[in-house]
Order: sequence, then C-alpha cells, then structure tokens
Amino acid sequence: MNSDYRRDFGYLKYPWLVLLICGLIAVAAAIKIDAFRFDASSDTLVVEGDPDLAQFEDIVETFGGEHFLFLTYGPNSGSPFASDSLETLKAITIELADVVGVRGVFSVLDAPL
Repeated sequence: MNSDYRRDFGYLKYPWLVLLICGLIAVAAAIKIDAFRFDASSDTLVVEGDPDLAQFEDIVETFGGEHFLFLTYGPNSGSPFASDSLETLKAITIELADVVGVRGVFSVLDAPL
C-alpha cells in the first residue's frame, strides 16, 4: 500500500502550476467582485406562476400579513432543558410578550410535547 501520491494524483506532479492556476482564478474573481450582485428577494426566489405563492398571497390579502422574528436561546452552561435554562427561557418569553407591537410569542415551552 505504499504508493506515490504524485503518481496517483497526476495534478500533484506540478504543484506550482496548480497554485498558479488557482491564483489566476482568484485574481480574475477579485477583479470582477464589484460587479457581483446577489439578489435574495422573494421575487427572485419564487418561480413565476407558482400556485403556492398565489395561495399565500390570497391568504395575506384576506387575513393580513405577518412579520416574524426568530430568536434562538442557548444557556451558557448545562443542558438547554435543565430547569434553570427553562426558567430563563420563560422569563425571556414573558419579557418579549410585553414589548409594544408584539402580538404573540411562541417558545419550546408552548410546544405540545
């Protein structure tokens, strides 16, 4: 099982050439980085004419839109399901529910288990 890695992987016979090609690709990408645009709006992420989107828009039109904010909580130490962690989560949930403009708060404590 003693094989020469340069023989098994032909591109490793010329490591400087591989590094040069990678460097040229990186430089070419860096030159055009200012022209790079990433549009993650819902218009570009959903297929035009999607029946699920049409159903969603009908529901929003009928019942109104909702805005969601997802927060995650993890204790500094111990299990997230330890009684101290759950008490902290309960306190955070109560504080969030008291914020003006918040209609509802749902946490793992509310999940039917």
